Amino acid sequence: MSGSLSKIKNYCSKREVCVSDAIKKLNTWGIDETDEIIQALIKDSFIDEKRYAFAYVNDHYKIKKWGKNKIKVGLVEKRIPKNIIELALKSINTKLYLQNLESAYKNKLKFISKSENTIIENEKLKRHLLSRGYEIELILKLIID
Repeated sequence: MSGSLSKIKNYCSKREVCVSDAIKKLNTWGIDETDEIIQALIKDSFIDEKRYAFAYVNDHYKIKKWGKNKIKVGLVEKRIPKNIIELALKSINTKLYLQNLESAYKNKLKFISKSENTIIENEKLKRHLLSRGYEIELILKLIID
């Protein structure tokens, strides 16, 4: 187990890792005693779900410019507890978040044919922004204004 533990510690020291990522990596390496290793990683602070969730939120809304819904789905898929997800989502800077939404809106608007009627244009914009994970209320407010 010590060889496996040092290998996964090295892996976890290079990036933020959640429990599900660590288990997946251990399984790809053919290591079966995952429970003991995971507990050791948590005890030694190589894995911290809260720290992971905050880093995930920060990277995905600042770099990938995802909306809250898409970020939340990603964290749920990683099996992060709901209370940690909600806490991490509250850390999003509202001003920057709305700027990202507006930027995505303007970028998509450039690629939509202007010959189409407004209803079709707005539907395409709405679908695109929903696929990026933005909330419908914010999208409709942006399209209407």
